[in-house]
Amino acid sequence: MSTLVPADVDSEGSVTLPAKKLVDIVRELPPAAVRVASAGEQRIHLECGRSKFKLLGIAKEEFPNFPPVKFDRAWSVTSSDLLKLINHVSFAASTEESRPILNGVLWELRADRMRMVATNGHRLARMDVAVSGGQDAADLIVPPKALEQIRRLFGSADLIDIARSENHLGSGQVRRESSLG
Repeated sequence: MSTLVPADVDSEGSVTLPAKKLVDIVRELPPAAVRVASAGEQRIHLECGRSKFKLLGIAKEEFPNFPPVKFDRAWSVTSSDLLKLINHVSFAASTEESRPILNGVLWELRADRMRMVATNGHRLARMDVAVSGGQDAADLIVPPKALEQIRRLFGSADLIDIARSENHLGSGQVRRESSLG
C-alpha cells in the first residue's frame, strides 16, 4: 500500500521502517501533530505530544519498488459492491497447506463485471457484481490476506478504480461518492 499525506517538510529524506511497529505506535498516539526527524543513517525520532520514539529502519534502496500499474484502463466499482464480493466469497478459500492451489480466490475482471470464486474442495462460493470501464479481461488468483486488507481500507461510500499490470493489482483514484438528492 502506498499513500501520500500532507506535511511540512524541512528537509527531504527517506528510510524504510518496520510497518507493524510503526502502526502499533501511531495507533496509540494522541490526536496531535507528529514530528518525524532524522537521527542519523536509517534512524528516526518520532514525537507526538509527550510521546517520543526512536526507530531503526533500513535504507530505501533495500526496499523493493512498487510495480507500476497504469489506471488508464481501470475497472470502476463501488466499495460496497467490492466488499460484498469479498465477504461473500473469501470464507470459502482453503487454509490447508497441503492444497495450496485452493488457497487463493479467483478474481475475474471483465468489461462489464467482476466475479470472485473460491473453494476448499468441499464448499464453493461465487458472486458477480457489475462494473464499468475495464477493457481487457483478466483472471487472477488473489490471496485471502490481500482481500482482507482491501476490506479494511475502504469505507462503504467509496468509488474504487481497480487496475492491473502483468502480475499485480492496484487500486487507486479512490473518491467518495456524492449523494444526489
